Amino acid sequence: MAYCNYHPKSSKMYEIKINDDTFGAQIEGGKIMVDKQSVDWDLVQIKTNFYHLLAGGGSYTLEVLSWDKANKSLTLALNNKIAVLSIKTEQDLLLEKLGLNHLKQQQISDITAPMPGLILDVQVKEGQNVEKGEILLVLEAMKMENALKSPQSGEIKKVLVSPGQGVEKNQLLVQF
Repeated sequence: MAYCNYHPKSSKMYEIKINDDTFGAQIEGGKIMVDKQSVDWDLVQIKTNFYHLLAGGGSYTLEVLSWDKANKSLTLALNNKIAVLSIKTEQDLLLEKLGLNHLKQQQISDITAPMPGLILDVQVKEGQNVEKGEILLVLEAMKMENALKSPQSGEIKKVLVSPGQGVEKNQLLVQF
């Protein structure tokens, strides 16, 4: 059984949306403030994806149904009622205020050869889900092996090269 009582030391601001309700949250000096009111809470993991939450004088059974890390969104069953919780950090709120929040959503759809060379290894296949930083393929160029890594998490739509194939600079290798 795991126990979690999260009390970070630094001050951070968040906007938390649960279904259609939006709350301002601040974490400062180990205290959690929701809409400027202190909230004490304890969270105990019962089993994988199941937790018992004590907060605001209430007791809740919480099941994590899904987690969308890229969009900072959780789908939960809170006492068997579905709730979608989304979180915006200070940076998210600032980008939104400046009208730049669409920039973080840009996805790269094509991976091209950074230089001419020879494909030594292809470590992914079509339909495979990859994480940011995962090696997609190995390109030999100028007698050096270069691991080309995924710039984002996502699904590989198409692999356009195979081991032993020569490629030119800017040649399309993988598509997301």
